[in-house]
Amino acid sequence: MNFIKEEHLFEGNGVCISNGKRYYKLADILIISDKKYYHIVFVKISNFYTLLIDDFKTYPTFDLLKEVLSKMLNIDFGKLPTGEEIDRMVLSELYDNLTPVNKSYKIKNYILKISDELPTQKKKAFFLNHNIPVSSGKIIFTGFDVVAEVYISQIYCDNTFKYDRLFSLSADNEIIVREMICLSSNNYKSGFIMDFITEKSYYLKKQLMEGAFSSNNINWSLQVIEYNINKGRDIPIEILIEGDKLSNAPKRFFIIFPISGIKIKNDIRFGLITFSNESGVDPERQEKMQRSTNKQIDCYAQIAVNDESLLKAVNSAIAFLNKTINLLKIILMDDTPMSMYGLKDNFNCWDYSIIQSNLQVNNHFYVEDVINSCNYAILSTENKKAPYSAEINSVFEHLLNDNNFLENYFYSESTKEKEDLLQSISWLNISYIKSDKNERIISLYNSIEFLVTGINGEKLETELEYSYGDEYKKFADSLEQLCNNIDSVKLKSRIEGIMNNALRGNSSLESKLRELINTLNISFEDYEWKLFKKLKNNRHKLIHNKKNNDKITHQELNELYHIISKVIIYKINLLCKGEQND
Repeated sequence: MNFIKEEHLFEGNGVCISNGKRYYKLADILIISDKKYYHIVFVKISNFYTLLIDDFKTYPTFDLLKEVLSKMLNIDFGKLPTGEEIDRMVLSELYDNLTPVNKSYKIKNYILKISDELPTQKKKAFFLNHNIPVSSGKIIFTGFDVVAEVYISQIYCDNTFKYDRLFSLSADNEIIVREMICLSSNNYKSGFIMDFITEKSYYLKKQLMEGAFSSNNINWSLQVIEYNINKGRDIPIEILIEGDKLSNAPKRFFIIFPISGIKIKNDIRFGLITFSNESGVDPERQEKMQRSTNKQIDCYAQIAVNDESLLKAVNSAIAFLNKTINLLKIILMDDTPMSMYGLKDNFNCWDYSIIQSNLQVNNHFYVEDVINSCNYAILSTENKKAPYSAEINSVFEHLLNDNNFLENYFYSESTKEKEDLLQSISWLNISYIKSDKNERIISLYNSIEFLVTGINGEKLETELEYSYGDEYKKFADSLEQLCNNIDSVKLKSRIEGIMNNALRGNSSLESKLRELINTLNISFEDYEWKLFKKLKNNRHKLIHNKKNNDKITHQELNELYHIISKVIIYKINLLCKGEQND
């Protein structure tokens, strides 16, 4: 972490400068060019804001100032400890007024000065994912976010455009930013410009937890953010406060889930869960919870959990509650177990209203810190994507209107081949929009099965012979000899049928996919085959209910989506050419 420490990245306020004054640092800005960089800081000193070189006494040149301001116009700086926010209108006005002639600018309490002398550049090579050199770029670190705009040479195009995997940014061999998402990429001169934002910030801006509410303590708010953005992710995004992780000391949380479909007269204790008519919180908070749920509440499920983070505590509580609800349903929702199948004589009863009820847990729930009860939140077990409308640009207009071979292929005469491909596309899209990983795995595998329908790959016996040589041949000969020694004609015929079907009949899905890829002349890397095999193993473990020690991630499923999408497009393109030749 030498680079991060040397440049004081991710550090907040409270640092002294040479004249003894204290400053609040809102942003670090790196301007990169040819393995060299400038480091500029956006600071508040006393009561005014300014931009300085990171020695805190040198002003940037006109060109540097213009580059920095252009990138700062759309940055989220968050709030200062005093509650102040950066005035974007002033930043925009300063940018519009910049000229090489004027050496000083002042609008409100924003003061900028320009130096005629270039500061000394520092030497450092920057890379995307360790192996893609950054020719030039701008990176801004704030207390809330990291955004980057980098220029990549065209020769590294193949290494860069690989599906939607996450990017990292490193200075030499040190990773300084992890889990960045590329928002856009555009051709520029003999390369392309890529705009990045951290995955943390992207999820915060693009996901909605409707009806959520939280108290304003900073450490509690960070825990709430951690729950919000990490929900449903395979590897939690790390939340930092001034460069340090959130405290992982054990905490105690009180969590309440509103329940509908069952009313109770007295408290019921089921495992770690207590069902009660009362929520156990003060009326004001209960009213907020009622507004969030916006549904009938018949009772409340209460649970106290000890854990090191809000995220882990809520996940544990939900797991306990799901187990409890499942056990309750088998007792309450079926008429026979009302008497525990006759094992408990004193519970014989019949209540048709209970059997017809629909026991449900509301998406919203209440949680508070037991030690410090002023820290509380109303959250949701579901995150929704923020409404967003993509704008079709001229490039996509041309693709849809003038170069759309998909339209030409699927709107011509229908065939079994076309229907199978449409099914493959449908399952592929289902795999992308589903949030449940198991559903994504099944859907993606179904897509591949429809994609290779009708393709003859290698028979299993050919694959086994290729992999194991003489060892397989000896086994096959001994198996055939054993079969010949069977006296029963029917048994012998049945076993021969099983052998023919298993070894000489169907090809494996992998063999069919390899044959299709060879036909399409697509280059598949080892990594892509590893992803396919991981999908296959996860699917087989899932449907056969076996333990899985190598679970596929949502990110890997996203990458497989693009891999299979690519194969589908290539196949349709080849079929279109075949139709034209006919």
